[in-house]
Amino acid sequence: MRRDKQSGLWRPYHGAMTYVTSSLRAGIAVVIVSVLGWLGGCSDNPSGADGYQGYFVDLFESSADQVNDSVHVHVVVEVGDSIGGSRVAGAIVRFRVSRGTVVPQTVATGAEGLATGEWTFEGVMGGPGPSVLLQACASNSTSRCDEYSMTLIISIRGP
Repeated sequence: MRRDKQSGLWRPYHGAMTYVTSSLRAGIAVVIVSVLGWLGGCSDNPSGADGYQGYFVDLFESSADQVNDSVHVHVVVEVGDSIGGSRVAGAIVRFRVSRGTVVPQTVATGAEGLATGEWTFEGVMGGPGPSVLLQACASNSTSRCDEYSMTLIISIRGP
């Protein structure tokens, strides 16, 4: 019944239409929010809109040599993706050490997903002294790396 046909105080359809209208508006709002949420979650890159992707770093092999009062460590790390664990070629690896220097500090993985570094620090391997550590982080970014993992720990006796 049209509004102008209803009597002034008695509008039998007014309450029902108000309920239907508000329910319809709420339903539309829920659908819009759901679609926007779904679209926001869809991406060709699941890591985020900025394209950043972090990778797992594991020690592949290492060898250490004592040279007078310094230790020289050759380290090779393996970089894998976070989903299937397959090796990642071209990932940017950053090394961080608690003592000494590592060369290079930043290196890209080769075709097999491996990266190499040379770590040198003062001290004598073994013994009841402190430990030194090498950490590595890998990503697809030249300026960002979020998670460093413990890669190698060596116990030393003083410098």
